[in-house]
Amino acid sequence: ASMNIREGNRKEHKQSIQLGTTTISALAEGKINGGKGSYLVGGRYFVPNLILNGISLFMDKTNSTYPTIGFYDATAKLSYDITKNTTIYGSFYTGRDAINFKTYDTRDDVVSTIDGGFNWGNILGSVRLSSKLSNKSFFNLTTYYSHMSNNKANNYSDTAGGTLNSDISSRLDDVGVKANMQHNINSWYNLNYGLNFSYQSFVPQDIVNNKNGIENKVQYGNRELYTTNVYVGNKFSFGDFRLNVDGRFSMYNNNNETVFAVEPRTSLTYYMKNSSVWASYTINTQPIFSINQQTGSLPLDYWIPFQSADELPLSHQLSLGYRHSFDFGLEIQAETYYKKSKNLSVVYNIDDFLLGEGGYSIGTGDAYGAEFLVQYNYKRFNIMASYTYSKSVHHVDGKTVDFMYDTPHNLNIYSSYQTVKRENRKHVVSMNIGYKTGVPYLLSNATYPGSNPSDDWTSDLVNYPNSANARLTDFFRLDLNYTMEKKLKKGSRVWQISLLNATAFRNPYLVYYDDGGFKALQLIPIFPSFSYTRNF
Repeated sequence: ASMNIREGNRKEHKQSIQLGTTTISALAEGKINGGKGSYLVGGRYFVPNLILNGISLFMDKTNSTYPTIGFYDATAKLSYDITKNTTIYGSFYTGRDAINFKTYDTRDDVVSTIDGGFNWGNILGSVRLSSKLSNKSFFNLTTYYSHMSNNKANNYSDTAGGTLNSDISSRLDDVGVKANMQHNINSWYNLNYGLNFSYQSFVPQDIVNNKNGIENKVQYGNRELYTTNVYVGNKFSFGDFRLNVDGRFSMYNNNNETVFAVEPRTSLTYYMKNSSVWASYTINTQPIFSINQQTGSLPLDYWIPFQSADELPLSHQLSLGYRHSFDFGLEIQAETYYKKSKNLSVVYNIDDFLLGEGGYSIGTGDAYGAEFLVQYNYKRFNIMASYTYSKSVHHVDGKTVDFMYDTPHNLNIYSSYQTVKRENRKHVVSMNIGYKTGVPYLLSNATYPGSNPSDDWTSDLVNYPNSANARLTDFFRLDLNYTMEKKLKKGSRVWQISLLNATAFRNPYLVYYDDGGFKALQLIPIFPSFSYTRNF
């Protein structure tokens, strides 16, 4: 997956500031050197985090629990025309999400405090050189760096002098170069080809524990992956037919061995007056996979390169689709797919796996489904609805288990109506509905390491199942929004009133074991908000 940041305005300078009960954000963009280049910078911050932190000042310091939830991100993009036909782009993004908890508990006149939480962070940066070599030939050269990390911290202290601090972290760093050439040879043939090279460094898990001043470290070592891809794409146009015939040759090295892979793919589309139908077939390899571990009842992902040449994950996927646009504003689309995978690693013992002592099995996988999209526009009214039925399972050790992200039913509906539509004023009321089947979940009455200083560091996991043994309840959310936009002499202003999770549906984010039973944590109850945006 990739993220694109739009280019800044090359004609004029523009600014935007948004103040609301959920976020504070700002954006500035404009021209450089008379329009030869542009800049765009922006950032967001989650306001409720300030409020939640303030609540802690008034909490009962003997028996209470409260969460804090927050995020921030920042974005920047620069572009400049080096010559008439050559432009250089620079992009940057960073962001961090966090969920923290603080608990005060009194037992036998000893007050204990547990302060911990989870955070996830990203840093992305790239420099791209784009050049028009002729009216029919184009060249792009991109260098990039990305960093992804997650962390779980748990700090315990009590009035008897006991302390226990635990920190678990994981990260992935990726640096690479991509070169691409595109030739629009004639009206019926387009050719593109290129070369990609990347280096990735993995730290799957580092654990640092400090119990009453005595530190204990568990480090599973770094992994590395070198990837080289050479690809060729051919696009043919014959009347109402569009045919793509592509191929990629890949070489992966994990510092122990090198594996080569050929990945062909093809697609055919037929265009009619108001319709199109298509079919595609793809073979993919993936030298990286994630391990999902239930740590403190909240899933954390660790990224690992392939283990050996004969265990490189590979998949075959076939898909068929159809789209039709009616003259009265209705559009429908349907697509179905089937995917067969092999060499899927199913990890049942994280410690053994990361130490190279087994702890996993190799299996196969099946995924299939159908996606439907309906969109209708009529004057001031707009509605879009999508529904997906899908199934994803793994076959391992003689049994079939649901994949961790298996959600058979997924429904999304968005509708809007312009209640006021004038030359300088627009009011829009909108509704968004989301529903999906609850994901498979692993429930255990285990805690590791113990959250009490009297617990032994080596306490074993208890009743920790090898695969998901439950599902979260189905997810449902209804959001309502009313937006009032008015053009001013310079720019515009926007008032927005929203009601998130309007039905107050209790969607569980995670489930944890507590005092002999299971409890669910809900992140977003019914949540009213408003914001004011000024564009100038």
